[in-house]
Amino acid sequence: MSGLEIYLFGAPRVLCDEEPIKVDTRKATALLIYLAVTNVAAHRTQLIELLWADYKEERARASLRRTLSSLRKALKHTWLVVEDETIALRQSDDLMVDVRVFRSALWQVKKMGQAATLSDIQALERATHLYTADFLGGFQLRDSLPFEEWLLTEAQRLQHELLDALSLLADWYISHNNYHDLIRIAERWQALSPFEDKPIYYLLQAHTHLGNRSRAIQIFEDFEALLRREMEMQPMPETQALYMQLLDGDALPSEGFITTLTPKTIFRVPPLLKPFVGREHELRFLTERLADPTCRIVTIHSIGGAGKTTLALRLAHLLKPNYQFGIIYVSLENNTDEISLISQLATALELQFHDRDSTRDQLLQFLQHKSLLAIIDNFELYNGDVQFIIDLLHHTTQTQLVVVSQKPLGIQEEWQLALKGLALPHSYDEKDIRTSAAFQLLVKSIQRLNWAFDPEVHLQDLATICQFFDGMPLALELVAAHIDDHFDSASFIADLEARIPELTSTYVNVPERHRSLYAVFDYSWQQLEPALQHLLACLAIFVGSFDQEAVSTITGHVSRTLTQLVELGLVKVVDEDRYALPSVLRPYLSTRDLSNDHTVLNAYTQYYATLVHELDLNGPEQLAALQKIERELPNIINGFNATRKMSRYQRLDLYLDNLFLFFEIRGRYIEGEALFAPAEAAMRAQQPMPLEMQSTYARVLGRLGVFRRHLGALSDAAQHLQTALGLQENLSDWANLTWTLNQLGVVEAMRGHIEHAEQYFEQSLNSAESLEDELQIAVATANLGIVATRHGDYARAETLHRRSLKIYEHMKNWRLLAYTFNNLGNVYFLQEKLDRAVFHYMKSSEHKETLGDRWGMACSLMNLGRVELSRQVPQVAIETFQQCLEISQDLGKRIGLVLSHQHLGESYLALGEAETALHHYRLAAEEALALGNFSQLGAILATLADALKSTQPALALDIWATIAVDERFSAALRAQATDTLRQHQRPKEATYTPYTLLERLIEKPPMR
Repeated sequence: MSGLEIYLFGAPRVLCDEEPIKVDTRKATALLIYLAVTNVAAHRTQLIELLWADYKEERARASLRRTLSSLRKALKHTWLVVEDETIALRQSDDLMVDVRVFRSALWQVKKMGQAATLSDIQALERATHLYTADFLGGFQLRDSLPFEEWLLTEAQRLQHELLDALSLLADWYISHNNYHDLIRIAERWQALSPFEDKPIYYLLQAHTHLGNRSRAIQIFEDFEALLRREMEMQPMPETQALYMQLLDGDALPSEGFITTLTPKTIFRVPPLLKPFVGREHELRFLTERLADPTCRIVTIHSIGGAGKTTLALRLAHLLKPNYQFGIIYVSLENNTDEISLISQLATALELQFHDRDSTRDQLLQFLQHKSLLAIIDNFELYNGDVQFIIDLLHHTTQTQLVVVSQKPLGIQEEWQLALKGLALPHSYDEKDIRTSAAFQLLVKSIQRLNWAFDPEVHLQDLATICQFFDGMPLALELVAAHIDDHFDSASFIADLEARIPELTSTYVNVPERHRSLYAVFDYSWQQLEPALQHLLACLAIFVGSFDQEAVSTITGHVSRTLTQLVELGLVKVVDEDRYALPSVLRPYLSTRDLSNDHTVLNAYTQYYATLVHELDLNGPEQLAALQKIERELPNIINGFNATRKMSRYQRLDLYLDNLFLFFEIRGRYIEGEALFAPAEAAMRAQQPMPLEMQSTYARVLGRLGVFRRHLGALSDAAQHLQTALGLQENLSDWANLTWTLNQLGVVEAMRGHIEHAEQYFEQSLNSAESLEDELQIAVATANLGIVATRHGDYARAETLHRRSLKIYEHMKNWRLLAYTFNNLGNVYFLQEKLDRAVFHYMKSSEHKETLGDRWGMACSLMNLGRVELSRQVPQVAIETFQQCLEISQDLGKRIGLVLSHQHLGESYLALGEAETALHHYRLAAEEALALGNFSQLGAILATLADALKSTQPALALDIWATIAVDERFSAALRAQATDTLRQHQRPKEATYTPYTLLERLIEKPPMR
């Protein structure tokens, strides 16, 4: 079968899509086995204690991460589910675990009792055939004692369960007079448990009914001799009595070994009066755990409003037939002590105490052999000694407890279920939304108040509400009261966080602590120890997700404190080793927020400033550094803004270089400008500007200029960089001045002022060489290579680019290496060495894609499109240029829009689609004119004039005349325009300005 097959009877064997998996350690196998058998989401701490108990926490967590990575790979990245702080196997029909198949079949027959069908019995028979050897026979982890203990316990439990299964099969076969199968089952049973009477009793009956009385007598006598020899015991009276009947030739009884009267059961559990949806996984976990006689207590714990009580009541109603004595429910009140708890339990049990012994001892004595399930709700209100619960478990044999609490009891006998929100839609697919439990509860709660409400009209908006509240049942029920026929979904969702204080209930029978979300959170807050309160309040300073290191460094709290908040449901795990506050909790915490506390805020801004500053975005770890910033970006931006508001400009300086590079590499120019512009304005407003601030201000201003250059505001960019340059000259800040000169050169080149650009690059190179600044030497050299390419000096251009390439390779600066490959590709393209050009463009594209440099990728795509156009394959070129256009639009990169439209115009012209070509040329010209980029505008107009010379000669000459008289175009282009006009005896007089020329092209398209 395809899927995942896990065979654990005998030596473990795991098949993924019918192929054995390969893992690098036995602990990886052990971890998989544990998840497969327990069938629950295991907490990381639980797995560490199981497999790496003798490791320090940091090393243990690292080992767990490595093991999970190995296991993910072995399972083809399909079967492991990591949610919050837990790890589980994905539930699927394609998952087969022999132990679970066996237990499921056994549980079904136990549940059905005398109503078990032939199909149930056949399934149990097949399941016993899976039990070919002892659980994990031969598998050991000698360095993990807790796992070895768990393995031994599980093996013993399975052995007992096999005996239970054989007993059930034997009972069924004798009741249906199926003596041949009875003999087969009883003989296997006897082999496993040679000193037990019951299989012998059944063998005596079966053989006698089949006419083999002498064989039955021999079986008894052999068994009697074995017991006398090995155990010095006699068979049980029932077996001896049956033997005497055989000797006397009497008729045999038709019933099984032991018969009992079924006592009247009690069921004192409140009815379910509200909608119950979902929770299939949780109910499966609870029923499977309680079906195991060694599981005596399960605690359902979470923050208030998660639906713990509702789940416990639903469980009680499902398990009603399973407990011979019955099921009871008690709900604790404030400051319940041990005496009060005993009294409530006794009342539910209809137990009357007498005066001879303590009520505690009487209750334990009464429950000693009772098959009972007791549900104890609101256990966080119990202020007695938990030893009473421990004693209850140890003094009874069949009583089980389900405890409902905001936190676990913390006893070793306890199984835990950390209850989260209802299942959310995984996407905005309509089917996915409708089948999610959170959506179903929200709709049922709305329709309970407004039966005519049509959820189909607001399907995706309701899904958004479910996701915002993390599927929290109480929140969904409260918000349902605010949704009616006049529901304005857009404004409602936009103000969700602000609406949280308004979400209240007016029902008279709702407990005070559930009347609003603030009441729920306040109740949970009061249950916390002071250290947990302090940490939770501190966490409100974080935006988005954060890791343990940040929490410890900023707040001073150890990892265990954070783990406790996770266990309480007040912090969620959003990814491996990353945490976040639930969105619904944040508004409440703002009332207890410590983010204005100077110590916490200072530590926060310093932590993220140092984190950004110490990353290497110009060396071999470039990709890892980018990914780190991406993960931490919300907090980095928050820290940057907080530092600005605190006027800590020296600390702000730590953020600048790498945060700027991140936004530039990732092409996120709009975000970069939005972050740096307020910082620049705040610093500029401080007049006179302190001397110690001026260097930082110049750096902020220069980087803001680069963002504005990327976004097409070339005049603003030049002005910002010139101002920064002046400040740096006054401060003798040569290192930053070198960077600024390079950036000014780029702006001037984009404005068509190649000579000015070359001067700036030369100055930057001289300064960099005097400072021995390897990076800026390479940058200036590469920029001079671009200038040489513009001049047509390809040999010098190649030499300069090779020189910068060597430096970037030495530094392992993959991004600038990629741009240099691109520049070399341009050199070869212009020499029509197309194969060499393509090789360099592809090398460039590979590096840019790895780094997520979207503008860089667009440049390489554009150049590859130019190659296709040169090879006269315009259809392929158009597809490529269209991709560049979409990326440029996405990034707000206006020069990208110019180039994309220009090349699309060339491509459609080559296809003979003149009207479409003109449309793109016109758009390119409009963008270039808006940018003030007359170098690019001139190239576009010259191409247009050349295309129109045969069909619209007068308009072509008008274009040349416009170029000839406007000094904003390059001297070379104006000279070309003048020569063209002279050849056609056209006066050097312009009919149009560039603006009116574009209007003419729009009003009367010439290419139809």
